[in-house]
Amino acid sequence: MITVENVVSILRFYDGDSDRDEVTGELKPYRAVCTMLSETDYSDVVVLKGFHGNFKVEDLKYFIKLFKELGVRKILLQRSAGKKVPFFSRYGEVNHLGFIELDMRRYVDDSTSNL
Repeated sequence: MITVENVVSILRFYDGDSDRDEVTGELKPYRAVCTMLSETDYSDVVVLKGFHGNFKVEDLKYFIKLFKELGVRKILLQRSAGKKVPFFSRYGEVNHLGFIELDMRRYVDDSTSNL
């Protein structure tokens, strides 16, 4: 018997505190998007790939806070050849498979002031 329970999520990044327009209530355009893969809903390792758009250092801070709360201990990022995620490259290391590895254990408290 074989069971596969991979979870795929699409992460969309919006400016402000909501994905909805305050006046019309319609969805606002997102400024960036990526795909998140994990083995289960509460996986301790997640893979982020398929980045498009304008990512900010605040997004990294939000990732760290959110994923720590979810129990994620490692984030792996995959980029196409020649593409970079500069703020992740600065804080992570490239592993033997070419993924940028961000070890969440480096951030022992909820503060991201060391970013």
